[in-house]
Amino acid sequence: MTIMLLEREEQFQLLEEGDLLLIKWQESSREFQTEGPLSYYSCDGLNRFGEAILQKNWNHYLVPKRYLAGKGAVRKAYLVRDLSLKLEDVSEEQVTMIKNALGMDKSFVPTKNKAYTEGEDANWEDLVEKRFAEKREGFYGGQICYCLVYEAAKLLYGEPLSSQTFERL
Repeated sequence: MTIMLLEREEQFQLLEEGDLLLIKWQESSREFQTEGPLSYYSCDGLNRFGEAILQKNWNHYLVPKRYLAGKGAVRKAYLVRDLSLKLEDVSEEQVTMIKNALGMDKSFVPTKNKAYTEGEDANWEDLVEKRFAEKREGFYGGQICYCLVYEAAKLLYGEPLSSQTFERL
C-alpha cells in the first residue's frame, strides 16, 4: 500500500475511477465540522474540467487548481494505492518470458535476470508499465535490456529469495 501526497497538477491527471483518496479538511471548513478532520473517497474519475469527483450525490469535487493554490476546504489530499505485484496482472506468455529472463526455463532456481531484445517489445513494455521490469540500454545499438525487479522475481520464484542473491543475478 502506498500513500502519495497530491502536490502537482500532473498527479491529478493520473487519477482513475476507483482510486482511494484520503482528504484532510481545513479546520474552518463545513466538511471538517460534519465529517471530521479526515475523510476517504473512492474517486469516481475526473469530470470534463479535470476535477476529481469525490461524491456526485453530495456535489463533492476536488478542484486541483484551488487545492494547489491553498484555497478551498481541502488542506491535504492523498492518493492511496495498492502497488503490490500480482501474477493475474500478466499473461501466460509474459509469465513464460519472465521465467526465461530468470533462467528458470532451464533451471528450478533463478540464474540470471536479463532479457535482450532488438528494439522495443510490446510484452516487455507492458511488464515495465506494470512495474514487473525495468528497461535499460543493451550492449549494441538498438538493443534493449529488460531486467526484472526484485518483487517480480520473488513472486515468480515462489521460494524465499534474498535481495543479496537477487543482486548477484
